[in-house]
Amino acid sequence: MQSTLQTGCADDPGQVHSHCSWKSSRTTSSPDGTTDASERPSRLLKSLGAVPYLRLRTTEQVGDLPIHCEVFASAPAAPLLVFLPGISTYSALYAKMLYRLSQHGFNVVGIDLRGHGHSGGPRGEYTVEAV
Repeated sequence: MQSTLQTGCADDPGQVHSHCSWKSSRTTSSPDGTTDASERPSRLLKSLGAVPYLRLRTTEQVGDLPIHCEVFASAPAAPLLVFLPGISTYSALYAKMLYRLSQHGFNVVGIDLRGHGHSGGPRGEYTVEAV
């Protein structure tokens, strides 16, 4: 699996806006877990209290699209809990909850649906059938 994140706006790929400019990195240098100004978390992630928890996860990109996964590991033999956020949302918004579940003995994987969050795919309106 590839371990890089798609950067830029989930609504407008290739662009970075103040509401969606979060990018993950496994190596960090600043107190908020980012390495430069383009990686600053959005106000929404800050207001949800997600930023400290985003630094405690790893990320994976799966497949050609790719599909973005947020991994909060507990222990190798722990049960796996798969989290699929609803339409029009994405896993990073639930980082605090996913981390806390991992602290209760679960390996947790949050998966951004196609066209949502950091996953690939065209942005726009999706139905349950389409995702």
